[in-house]
Amino acid sequence: MLVVEWRKEVSMNKIAKYLNQHLVGNAYADDAVLERFSTDKSILKIKPQVVVVPRVTDDVRKLVRFAHQMTEKGIKVGVTPRGNGNDKTGAAIGEGVVVAVGDGMKKFLEIDVRKRLVRVQPGLTIGELNGALALYGMKVPVEPGYSGHTIGGMIANGLVGERSAQGGRIDEYVEQVEVVLASGEVIQTERLSRRELNRKKGLQSLEGEIYRELDNLLEDKADAIRDLINEDSLDNAGYEAIKIVKAKDGSFDLTPMFFASQGTLGVVVEVILRAEFASDEAEYVLAEFENLDVARDVIDAAIKLEPSVLDMYDAAVVKEVRKYGKVVDVGEGEFTSKVSLLIGFGGQGKSKRKLRRMEKFLAKLEGVRFVTTDDVEEEKLIKMRDVVNLYLNSSTKGVRVPVFDGASVPTGFLGEYINQVAALGKKFGVEMSVYGSVLNEIYNVRPGFDLGSLSDRQSIFKIMTEYAAVVSACEGTLTGSGAEGRVKSLTVQKGMNEQLVEINEKVKEIFDPKGILNPGVKVGVEVKDLVSALRKDYREGIIRE
Repeated sequence: MLVVEWRKEVSMNKIAKYLNQHLVGNAYADDAVLERFSTDKSILKIKPQVVVVPRVTDDVRKLVRFAHQMTEKGIKVGVTPRGNGNDKTGAAIGEGVVVAVGDGMKKFLEIDVRKRLVRVQPGLTIGELNGALALYGMKVPVEPGYSGHTIGGMIANGLVGERSAQGGRIDEYVEQVEVVLASGEVIQTERLSRRELNRKKGLQSLEGEIYRELDNLLEDKADAIRDLINEDSLDNAGYEAIKIVKAKDGSFDLTPMFFASQGTLGVVVEVILRAEFASDEAEYVLAEFENLDVARDVIDAAIKLEPSVLDMYDAAVVKEVRKYGKVVDVGEGEFTSKVSLLIGFGGQGKSKRKLRRMEKFLAKLEGVRFVTTDDVEEEKLIKMRDVVNLYLNSSTKGVRVPVFDGASVPTGFLGEYINQVAALGKKFGVEMSVYGSVLNEIYNVRPGFDLGSLSDRQSIFKIMTEYAAVVSACEGTLTGSGAEGRVKSLTVQKGMNEQLVEINEKVKEIFDPKGILNPGVKVGVEVKDLVSALRKDYREGIIRE
């Protein structure tokens, strides 16, 4: 069938008018609206043809069904789900229809206090959710630094919150998702017994086809999936969750497939999550070190005490924001800091005891200075976690764009990783400072780039290639805190086994046979598409993490 570019064949105003006649929510084709939704937090810009703000599940179902029918007629319509546009990889933008669930589907639907279960629409933010749960003394403790991430966006990106090592990751709290498939069918996921799986496989629908084909793929590629996918590694590239879909007892659950899938396999329209009783950190220590090896010893000692927070800041990060008066003074006189650590302890009655043990350990070391919540107000030390926002907005060259965020590096390689990143910065003449969570083993690097400069735009992907080599040499992954989207896709696939690439492509084909769900994300990314979509400026107002 001949597939033509739909924007050339169909009036966008007519499309929007047609959708408005059938949806509870609204469809927009106005240029100002399209411009607003042409960027996310990535370095890319792709202008959509229509923006739909759905209100209910049926809106999404009708929209996807419409795109499916248009594609059958030879007019390809891509559908890109979007939360609040916080994606850093270009996965929340697309040429076809952007589905702005973050603007229209953000209701807190139901709570079962006894079972600690909540049912929400995907556009509700984690901050809004936990604000509502606070009334019941509960929370979903998967907190990213920025509370404006939507629940759907966190699921779609496999986003690892900065406290996930202590509180858990978003996938650990999701009990069930309701999803609109590429055909417009709506399904609810859950773990199925063998008998229930066979019943699903007998359905004459896309849902039945997915269960049949995915089960066949798991059988045919069992050895490759077992050998190529490390279940314990922090890697959100491709569709690695396929490894946990089928349990040893033969039970089957599609839910994991939608984590880190970035809307390429289905559109999440409702979520049931499990909440926990709220507990906040009580005691902190902030320490600076002249020697990276000493800092590593402290990290090892702190981990044994099971901290709730263990954040690391390269000296350059602290130096940059110290001039703004936000960093707590940990001492006077000459001191050449290499790295800072913020260590937090929580728990019922144990936090003070752990703090004392940490103080005693630090007091024995040379080249260290520190303060604790006994010395300064707790709020001042907690604010240390906010200095990153000042750093991100204080580049002397252009903007600190989020290209190198979210690498996972094992703690044993932390010193080597920091040194190699610094060497990479010297090679390219850019500042390459590191900050992140040691507990999560997730680190970010934010050099400043002037996207108005051709040479800077060209250098981004050159540095990305060498940065990927550094991370790989340290036995890490580029996609520890979230999926690859468009920006990291080419680099990630270069380092991926060919057989695994084929498995990922087959998964995409099974769930989205006509290629309408977020096309050009995760699989099928072309160099020319990335180059043509590179932004010439980056104006996001205050950059927040």
